[in-house]
Amino acid sequence: MQEKLKALDPSIAARIIPDFAPGCRRLTPSSGYLEAFSADNTEMCRKDIEWVTETGIRTSDREEEDFDLLVYATGFDTSIIPRWKQIGKNAIDLKEHWKNDPEAFFSVHVDQMPNYFMIGGPNFPVSHGTVTTRFAIVCDYILKWTMKIATEDIK
Repeated sequence: MQEKLKALDPSIAARIIPDFAPGCRRLTPSSGYLEAFSADNTEMCRKDIEWVTETGIRTSDREEEDFDLLVYATGFDTSIIPRWKQIGKNAIDLKEHWKNDPEAFFSVHVDQMPNYFMIGGPNFPVSHGTVTTRFAIVCDYILKWTMKIATEDIK
């Protein structure tokens, strides 16, 4: 990874190569993964995110930028309930909603949270070995829903 990133943008290596072994195996990025960080249509945000707005993010320096899709990558925080305030339909707070019994449809969807998808949520089918295949299946499922929402202008 370091050799590939040196040719692309060496400053990225320090931000994405972990100083610990993730899970039980070292994951190997697929073809095109590292190149995506240096692509013309991508930018790695190096500033603290202060606020998620209706259309994107506002960083700590008060700059705002619009996004079509935001991905929250929380690393190894294994708690199910997110650290941010998640409000859904009818002003339902996810922390309160999941206080007694966190549950999700296919471990991806939460009732009352129509635009909230997660990977590895409650009831996620973990057994032995690597979970990357399961993650890939869930990502494909989320992508199909995201495409449906975007192409059918679902609000």
